[in-house]
Amino acid sequence: MAYVGDFAPWHVPGETKPYSIDFTAPLAPSDTIASVTADLAVAPVQPQGFTGTDPSPDTRLVGSPTFSGAVCTQLVGGAMPGGLQPGVVYRLSFTVVTTGGRTLVSYAHILCGALN
Repeated sequence: MAYVGDFAPWHVPGETKPYSIDFTAPLAPSDTIASVTADLAVAPVQPQGFTGTDPSPDTRLVGSPTFSGAVCTQLVGGAMPGGLQPGVVYRLSFTVVTTGGRTLVSYAHILCGALN
């Protein structure tokens, strides 16, 4: 599983917005994406200052993931109290299956700030 970084800017609780990861680099030159799935979980390690919890992060995925070319996108969030929880770092993972039969997984972190 390849870590590709943190999404910026931080997510604001109550927002619903798309997050994307580009799979151009790990794809073979003649390979393309055939299908994609997404998973949202609380990151296993929370940085200092992130003390929130979320017992059901998978319910924060809105609809199904899509792809265009090598870029996979998932809508994440929802209105409070059902959206991303304040003070939590989430791990958004995409798993793609390519037309060449390869399975590739990449993930990034979504940092959800505190309510002001």
